[in-house]
Amino acid sequence: MLQANIIVEVSDKDDAISVLFDLFDFFDSDNVEVVKVEQYWKENQLYKVLVNFNIEQVLTKEIADKFLSAIGNKWVWNHGGYEAHASSEVEGTKFKNQRVRFINIWFEDLQKT
Repeated sequence: MLQANIIVEVSDKDDAISVLFDLFDFFDSDNVEVVKVEQYWKENQLYKVLVNFNIEQVLTKEIADKFLSAIGNKWVWNHGGYEAHASSEVEGTKFKNQRVRFINIWFEDLQKT
């Protein structure tokens, strides 16, 4: 499983869901569980989407990097190597969907070899 926390610039919850499925269009929707969609407290035009992805295959760092590069071009792996994030505030960052402002992805069972 992996979990994504995404901040998107949209007008409402439906638009936030639309961005989510555009961003992760390579996943079968049966394997996507939208946990929460709510307005982000900092700005009215931002929404926070929390989503779980059920993945059957073993995830290696190489597979995770390919997955991340399909979403955006600049990722930072957190200490421990199970979590990566990307932000539109970092110069040169480009996301597959330009309404994305921030993504944090946690890989539950990442194989580090």
